[in-house]
Amino acid sequence: MTRTAFLVLTLATLIGCGGSGSRGSSAATAAPVGSTAPTTTQTTTAPTTTSVVSPNGSGGSGGVAGASMRTYSGRDYYLLVPQSYDPATPIPLLVTFHGSGDSAANFDRTLLGSGWHAAAEQEGVILLVPATKSPFQSFPVWSGNPNNDLPQMRTELGEVIDLIEQDVLTRFNVDLTSIHALGFSDGGLFTAAVALSEPTFASHSIWGYGWGGFYISPPARQGPVRFRCGTLDSFYRGAVQSEAFLAAQGHTTDLRELAGVGHTFSGLSTDPAAELRVLKGLALSAAPGGATGTTTPPPAAGTGSGGTGGQPGMQTRAIQTVAQAGLPSISINYDVYVPSTYTPQTPHPLMIAANMGLTPWRALAEQEGVIVIDFRDHDRTGGFNFNYDVLGLNAILADVEGAFNVDTKRRYYHGFSAGAHWGYVVVLSNTQTFAGLGINAGSMGLAIQQGVWPGNVARKITVAIRHGVTDAVVPVAIGQADRTRLMNANHPVAYEEFQGGHTVAVADAQAIWNALRSSRAP
Repeated sequence: MTRTAFLVLTLATLIGCGGSGSRGSSAATAAPVGSTAPTTTQTTTAPTTTSVVSPNGSGGSGGVAGASMRTYSGRDYYLLVPQSYDPATPIPLLVTFHGSGDSAANFDRTLLGSGWHAAAEQEGVILLVPATKSPFQSFPVWSGNPNNDLPQMRTELGEVIDLIEQDVLTRFNVDLTSIHALGFSDGGLFTAAVALSEPTFASHSIWGYGWGGFYISPPARQGPVRFRCGTLDSFYRGAVQSEAFLAAQGHTTDLRELAGVGHTFSGLSTDPAAELRVLKGLALSAAPGGATGTTTPPPAAGTGSGGTGGQPGMQTRAIQTVAQAGLPSISINYDVYVPSTYTPQTPHPLMIAANMGLTPWRALAEQEGVIVIDFRDHDRTGGFNFNYDVLGLNAILADVEGAFNVDTKRRYYHGFSAGAHWGYVVVLSNTQTFAGLGINAGSMGLAIQQGVWPGNVARKITVAIRHGVTDAVVPVAIGQADRTRLMNANHPVAYEEFQGGHTVAVADAQAIWNALRSSRAP
């Protein structure tokens, strides 16, 4: 790819707007929303401490304590992080799998009502509740029930492990030796059938389920397996047989039989705090395979742009666009921040921060070794277009990659408001150039209006969306609809709502980076 033709866009010359992106091809008659640089009022907070590298910690940073719901690669999940969480100290993680016919949302409410949230706060453990994506019936199940399809179950567990590694370990400093699995009912079947063979988990708890005296699949190691089952549960006999079989095979097991209790998770939850205390004592002797303490992947060899003339620090650079028919060359000044750790011998990732300034990104860029461009519309009116602004971004990319050694497989775009609407069009039209797309308070309406549909692009690209629930300019329902469109087109999506309006802040940049940092362009 030449330095003067990064972006290809076969669109008419149009004016982007700062609202929902629903205007037609004529220029806006009033100044678009977002025509001035937005303030960066912090609507959600993120820790400002630098991630601490621990022999057992994932080193994740930027995650916020409290209860939240997120979407990663099309899978919703609920997370409870204790208010006492300190990113300097690795924290245990319990992954819970709900039963057949249940949902992650309802199971999270069950955990809350049966005392698990309070226990997690007390004992300092993160609770993760993923939703299943594989309904074989008219209600949610974990893939294998009723067909016991083990390959499908292994695939789904692999997706959950990817969620953990890419969207939880990167945001929180999780103790890699203390990640545990707990499944109830159909979730217990899922744990027994495939999670026992997953080396990520230090222990396995199987509640309200038992299968008998054999291995469903070979376990990764002889490890702690904890059974809880009521004597009135139809799975009680199977649980007794399963525990006896595993104990005879050399596993450390613990079966608690609850007299008079049937098939109910709440009935089995007699002392959640005690359960968590035991799990915290069942850590692995070393970090499991597949999980490392590094949250920033090393750059791939041979992917650097080769620039050698640039220096670290904040700087303003000037470029000239390439003249085209009817579009004379124009001069544009832009700001770029290069971290103090920059060295031309190492390709560095590049983030295009569109329509937000550098405030949300500067500290993070220094911490993570990212070069960040402050990208604005060429005439600074807030109305991005598809003539000069595309030419301007082309020229900026050529200039940056000529001056600095940029990892050409790790170009990312994070747009706010009008910069997000425009970004949907340009990035989805150039998915071979960009590794990932971040959206704050954006709408896909402009992209759809111009025929750029998420299901009809060169490749699937990771999209991270942040939207304020009280956004009065681009309502949150628009962000939710865009998430659905992207998911239906099989794009990996990390979606998160926050308490706030039409704004972008440091916490948004951190969340976007956590979701995109592992993505690569072809």
